[in-house]
Amino acid sequence: MKEKFIVFEGIDGSGKSTQFKLFCEKLREMGCDVKETREPTRELIGDLISKRLKEKTDLPGDVNGLIYTLLFYADRIEHNNMIQKELEKGKIVVSDRNYHSTIAYQQSQGFDTDFIMDFHRKLVKSGHVKVPDLVFFVDLPAEEAIKRIDYRAKQKARVEIFEHIKFLKKLRENYLKLKDVLKDENIKIIDGTGTKEEVQERIWKYL
Repeated sequence: MKEKFIVFEGIDGSGKSTQFKLFCEKLREMGCDVKETREPTRELIGDLISKRLKEKTDLPGDVNGLIYTLLFYADRIEHNNMIQKELEKGKIVVSDRNYHSTIAYQQSQGFDTDFIMDFHRKLVKSGHVKVPDLVFFVDLPAEEAIKRIDYRAKQKARVEIFEHIKFLKKLRENYLKLKDVLKDENIKIIDGTGTKEEVQERIWKYL
């Protein structure tokens, strides 16, 4: 298996995190040394992001988008250092979300796309942000995703800030556009409909 840094992406409710976990389990069964990670991380900046999201802390206009973009990239730069160290140990690093989420989410909220992409490319060029070897986008229609979210919300008694149908539709569109925006990247769109076993089979069939 040549891919060493692999990312799972998808809208909320797509089954992305489930597929991420199943994928890592399968790699270990095959004898691979795997490092599981996620964004936002559980480090200081990542915890701050998670807290703001749960508390629905918003500021007016572009200020809110700018703050989240900078926070996510600050967390990502720190995350990148950890990823590089694990790769140097010969591990396969698999992440639940990466910068693809930041680009898609901030675009969906109306934040300046040119600013995000210019900032992102500068960080990639400088080596502060690593491009994954492979990205799996678990694709699911927003209508199906919201059903899963509604069920999940009943279990947790809350709904995350971004989990509503109109936003999810826009978010999915922006995710699908990333193959054209990030033309040089190895982004594979996986049909997320059906059982978790069927989706996982599609992922492994691709590999």
